[in-house]
Amino acid sequence: MPTGWADVPALSLVSVSAGDPAYPAIEGLDLRVGRGETVVLSAPRGHGLDLLPGLISGQVTPLSGAVTLLGQRLSDLGPTELRALRARCGFVPARGLLLANHTVHDNLALPLRYHGVPENEVLARVAEALDRHRLRHLADRRPAQLTRAQARWAAMVRAHLTRAEVVVVHEPFEGMDEAASERLERLLRDWVGDDGRAVLLTTHATSLDASYGGRLAHLDARVATWVRRDTSVPGAPTR
Repeated sequence: MPTGWADVPALSLVSVSAGDPAYPAIEGLDLRVGRGETVVLSAPRGHGLDLLPGLISGQVTPLSGAVTLLGQRLSDLGPTELRALRARCGFVPARGLLLANHTVHDNLALPLRYHGVPENEVLARVAEALDRHRLRHLADRRPAQLTRAQARWAAMVRAHLTRAEVVVVHEPFEGMDEAASERLERLLRDWVGDDGRAVLLTTHATSLDASYGGRLAHLDARVATWVRRDTSVPGAPTR
């Protein structure tokens, strides 16, 4: 690891504005997520929160400011470099991100194969994940055959399975029933407890605020305000 690398945030946005140039949904946003840290960012609807996953993945270009992911400024990267960087991250949008022509099993296996994981290890890790996260009965189904909650759960498990260095989850509990929410809560706590993994949870709800994250922020009037900056143990649950 290069000298000083631990001081480089996993994710940072500096003076970022985005949205309609005439009236940006996000204006002058500063946000930093350190390695091994979890941050929860909440906002009312209509305040630009939906733009964040795209900004962080490089799919949305900011009007101004800089987005840096794992030490690399996105605006400096070409398409090939950006794809390679995204492969080190897990992005779970509000409506999941499963390939329609792949089964749940193959959706889980896809990123592992992309990274060149040996096929016997791919099959073993996917089988373990299907059993551990109660997806075995859905393994041969395609996304069109899943409920919204099932598809979202599968997308979350896939992000967890890739052992991503940065995980960005938008609206973690949207569309989840009580049982699915409890399973997802355990998965999120696994993420929070993983050393070195940075996790950003973005939500329009406030129910996560008392439960997750070393830091909490609220995005209002297009500017993020820190609600709780630190806890004694970064990423530790507070209840």
